[in-house]
Amino acid sequence: MIVVEKWEGGLVEYGSYVFLDVQWFAEVLDPLFSHKRNLYGSIDLGGRSVTKNVRSLRRLDNDHIFEPRLAEELWGPDLARHLLAALKSAGLTFPMPNDPNEGLVILVRMKDKPPPGYDTKLKQAIAARKYDLKLIFHCKFRLGLPPGLIERILARCCQLGHPYPFWRYGALISGEGGQGSFSADLRYSDENKLLEIVVHGGREKVDAWATLSKVLSVLIKMLSEYGGLPCEPQLFCPLHEEKSMPITRNTKPGSRLVEESDFCPLCLDRRAGISFLAAALQVVEFSDTCFLDEQLSKEFAENATKVAHKICEPWLSSNYQNSETRYVWYEDVKAWILLASEACLTVFTAFVAKDDDDPRLWGSFLAVGMLLILIDAVLIGVLIAKKMKKKRADDGGGGANV
Repeated sequence: MIVVEKWEGGLVEYGSYVFLDVQWFAEVLDPLFSHKRNLYGSIDLGGRSVTKNVRSLRRLDNDHIFEPRLAEELWGPDLARHLLAALKSAGLTFPMPNDPNEGLVILVRMKDKPPPGYDTKLKQAIAARKYDLKLIFHCKFRLGLPPGLIERILARCCQLGHPYPFWRYGALISGEGGQGSFSADLRYSDENKLLEIVVHGGREKVDAWATLSKVLSVLIKMLSEYGGLPCEPQLFCPLHEEKSMPITRNTKPGSRLVEESDFCPLCLDRRAGISFLAAALQVVEFSDTCFLDEQLSKEFAENATKVAHKICEPWLSSNYQNSETRYVWYEDVKAWILLASEACLTVFTAFVAKDDDDPRLWGSFLAVGMLLILIDAVLIGVLIAKKMKKKRADDGGGGANV
């Protein structure tokens, strides 16, 4: 963590380097993060002029991407190399994927609202890959977040895959190939003081769970720097989204993120579910360049196999099948009531055709038939309401508080 204030003295450490002149360090970085404009409407670099890399300067101004060649012109080749590494180590920037100029994204320069059409792009990404697993995590910060913390969290997490689109308080991160197949929606609402993370993936694979483990590990690591920051990290059961499970903050790499006693009480196969989360959700160590050391990577791969083939499918299938049987029960009852009402109306029609003199007899059949039709209509309404609620939950998986 690097906290630099012009009016404060102290030391700033970066690897084997120590910056003794904190004011100088702050003045060097100030133009990079400043939103000031000069008299000509261009970005203000603290009086420094750019003559060689004007296009890079425009890219920094418009796209908030800082290219190394611009850094070399501002700071000199030798100093630029170390300052760029310090910025990345501090979590203030992250590399733009597949960028030919090796540009670094500076989130603190961006707008704090998602770009237009973000939710539409999120739904399209989920629909294109036909994901059937959604993992939801919320973290409520009663007092809000310290300045720069959410940007640092996002800068770390954006290195998990391909981030696009992204803004100051959120990002859509997609994984392909060796990264696994997943879509992670991260966004923070400054108004609600809520960080929401929604990860989509396949039920038969561990990619979504591995991504969530890494994201939560980043969050835990960052929060450890703010020991007194009140927050409520909660993971929602993927089957019963109304039931939340608290995340343990004081954990070590390799340990589980959800304690056994906190597992969802509504899941049918509780033992399989506990084993499932123990294998899938664990704290992952990370550095500036990677998230896994060799030993932990091996252990996580073994857990991934266990999750994908031995635990995940039986646990999820048993619960999903149970939820489906409730709809089958409604269908059976509805069909029987419909047949009974048709029988009553048929008898009533026969009495009317014979001009029966006793209206009480055929009237009772009419009343029973109409009552059964009413009950059948109510059951149909309940069934439609449940299906619509489930459809809205599936379609609205990417929606979040902004």
